[in-house]
Amino acid sequence: MGWRGHFELSETGRPAGKRRGFRRSSSVLFVVAAALFVVAPVPTQAEELAEDWVWVISQNFRILTDAPPEQVAGIASNLERFRAAFARLAPGMSLRSPVPVRVVAFRSHRSYAPYKRPSDPRILGQFVRNLDGHYLTFHAGATARYAVDYHEYVHYLVDGNLPAVPRWFNEGLAEYYSTFKATRDTVTVGLPVERHRHWFAGDAAADQRSLSYDFSLLDVLSGEAAHDGSKVGGFYAFSWGLVHYLLSGPDERLVQTADFLAELGDGVDPERAFERAFGQRLDTMEEAVREYVLAGEFEHATLRMPFDPATVGVYPARRSEVEIWLGDLAAQIGYLNWADRHFQTALEVAPGHPDALAGLAFVRDLSGRRDEATLLFRDAVSAGSREPRTYLRYGRHLLTELLGEDSGGLVSSGRLVASSAFARSSISWLEDPVTAERAELEKEAADGALAAFRKALSLSPKHAGAQVHLGIGHLYADVDPDPGLRALGEVRRWLPQDRALAFYQLQLYVKKKEFSTARRLLTQTIGDAYPQLSLRGEEEIDRAERVHRAGLALGAGEVDAAIRLFDEAISLTSDLELRERMSEILIAFERELDVSGEGSDPAGADPEP
Repeated sequence: MGWRGHFELSETGRPAGKRRGFRRSSSVLFVVAAALFVVAPVPTQAEELAEDWVWVISQNFRILTDAPPEQVAGIASNLERFRAAFARLAPGMSLRSPVPVRVVAFRSHRSYAPYKRPSDPRILGQFVRNLDGHYLTFHAGATARYAVDYHEYVHYLVDGNLPAVPRWFNEGLAEYYSTFKATRDTVTVGLPVERHRHWFAGDAAADQRSLSYDFSLLDVLSGEAAHDGSKVGGFYAFSWGLVHYLLSGPDERLVQTADFLAELGDGVDPERAFERAFGQRLDTMEEAVREYVLAGEFEHATLRMPFDPATVGVYPARRSEVEIWLGDLAAQIGYLNWADRHFQTALEVAPGHPDALAGLAFVRDLSGRRDEATLLFRDAVSAGSREPRTYLRYGRHLLTELLGEDSGGLVSSGRLVASSAFARSSISWLEDPVTAERAELEKEAADGALAAFRKALSLSPKHAGAQVHLGIGHLYADVDPDPGLRALGEVRRWLPQDRALAFYQLQLYVKKKEFSTARRLLTQTIGDAYPQLSLRGEEEIDRAERVHRAGLALGAGEVDAAIRLFDEAISLTSDLELRERMSEILIAFERELDVSGEGSDPAGADPEP
């Protein structure tokens, strides 16, 4: 299959005309930039080519596919047009993606099946999120494939720009834009989705009291309604109907919607937030949306956007590249055995391939086989991997040396936790050789992890995941937290709505013992919007303050006060692993006092050996 060709199919938009209400909706609500997909050079190294897989590359998309090339070239063409329209509707926004994405188009249900999440094997498209790099996958041969493509692409845009919006709005917005239609001179969005109209019509005939067979508007807004399973049809229809109604109204309603989303983001109860933003009760809006959908008079937006033809290229894919991409996708979904087979095959056709070694190391890490992962990661780095995710995962792997088994597994998978284990050196009062040796090993592991994260950033300077990892890496061991604060401050400018980043900053301020700054960040940025995160932040600050005061008391010779404060710190700790470690430290310290004669049993018993 040593051929290459191109199709004159892609479309790029040229701004022309406007529609005031629709333009306002994008500027007020969807500060969402169409993402720039990085296109890597087509490989030239002689190697076995994949039998059925090719690259389809347009100006902004690089798609790996086993579907007919001309079919996927048409998809790339439509995505280019959709991207151009979205850029037109969000003027002045950057088209850069904060996290790289890989796009895979499968030719059939059978081809796609091994790479779908197990929760819903019927899906035609999915967006797999991960700080290492996202995946956008879809069934290229589906009848409604363009609607699926647009739907998943909107999820990608929202994830990179508005990660804090509720699920109902994310899904409703994706369904709203999934109806995108283009002619030679115009584009249209906001057309009706017929299956959702039918759902509403059936619901209205069966039950006049609510918009849903099984749940109400409040259920949807509060997150109680199901996003999958037997109620998924109602959830999507409901979300679409509400979003369409909100976006198709006058400017006043658009502003109210923006206020409503802001209230939800601040943690306000959905019912109260709704009434404050719209000045009406939920059941009134419920009835208005039902009437709007059943009336069938949908307001949509048509923009004049002529286009010029551009080139979509089709190029052969190397077998190793295909195996590595599919293996990584399988690993991110959780199919570790399947991923392992892909990476092993890649190494068979391309021995020593650094990205295949790194992929295999990632699978070993997720499987808990960390010694094997260490060797494989080192081989991948020595072989000169140029893939940022190799270094992100290697850095996380090194951080597991500082954490317990449970936390280490989370870190390996990319579900980052700012574990309190980084505080171990600050709570270890006994300066014995074991503690000193442990501290040295922790510092070595942390320095190695930070070096790996910096390497990832050097390969992809605007990679949000790499920047986040670099910031969080400064939490561990005896490492200066200031560079971590700067790194997280930078990435918060890229992802301003990601409150978890503020939590990691809070922990860095705690590490610096700047407790008042940490409390101010907790109040002003995290607040009540994320109750669990807020409670955990309070715990981190309260515990660290008491440990710090205990150390000061000990230095002043106030042993009883030190023990009391440290005991209070233990009682505040919900992390069982850290709680156990702190208890061991306190027991050892009290035993040391007894042995040295500084403390004694009131009854005159002999001190413990």
